[in-house]
Amino acid sequence: MKRLAFAALALGSLLIAACGGLSEAEKPSNKGTDLSDQERLEEAIAEYDKAIELDPKDFGAYLNRGNAYDELGQPDRAIADYDKAIELAPNDARAYRNRGVTYHSLGKLDEALADFNKAVELDPGYALAYSSRGDIYLAQGDYERAIADYDKAIEQDPKRAGVYLARANAHVSLQHYDIAIADLDKAIELDPSKATAYSVRGFVYAEVGDPVQAIADLEKFISLSGNPDQVRADTIASLESTLATASDPTTQAQLGQIIEELRGP
Repeated sequence: MKRLAFAALALGSLLIAACGGLSEAEKPSNKGTDLSDQERLEEAIAEYDKAIELDPKDFGAYLNRGNAYDELGQPDRAIADYDKAIELAPNDARAYRNRGVTYHSLGKLDEALADFNKAVELDPGYALAYSSRGDIYLAQGDYERAIADYDKAIEQDPKRAGVYLARANAHVSLQHYDIAIADLDKAIELDPSKATAYSVRGFVYAEVGDPVQAIADLEKFISLSGNPDQVRADTIASLESTLATASDPTTQAQLGQIIEELRGP
């Protein structure tokens, strides 16, 4: 998701170039953005370093270097860069949102929530901030608030499959199975390769007593995974765990059917 910051700043650089060229500091910053888009993150960081050396007040260089550090698994450095970006541009929502994502990855949910709240306050139309805050509420088990934030994110940007998937997870937790299936259908429509959406929908179909659809979705999930043998074994183990606690004979029979089909001949 942080890639959107790279793309936005790259577009900004192109517009500057069209209107009269880049400054000396903007040249390495723009090159860093291009390298980031190519996943050449260490090289990108070197370019952002040059940009910051030339212009210590380059907000975009700090923001994008923070993104690169985060993607390289260096959250402390990422947070330090986001801190500096916020110092330079305290009314720009992007650095708050990106720092919040890093805090979330570290399990610092309170800090993440504070950053997402600030991002939404600064930019009420920032879809990513709403979906990121929804992820915090989801992790905290506050499903109604999570759904409200996902609703807002979808209202502003209806083309992101991951938000429909996240909202479906919240609805599943509230046993709103029909609504969850509708959201999963939309996630798959937007991104047919989104394996997790098939997995969740398969387990929902198993829950509502539709073994045929459950089998089809779980097989699709397994086929899309990078390690199908292990994923099949893990999926069967999860279903067996559910079967062990099921008391209704019909549910037991349906789960048994799904398990046997997934085991194959």
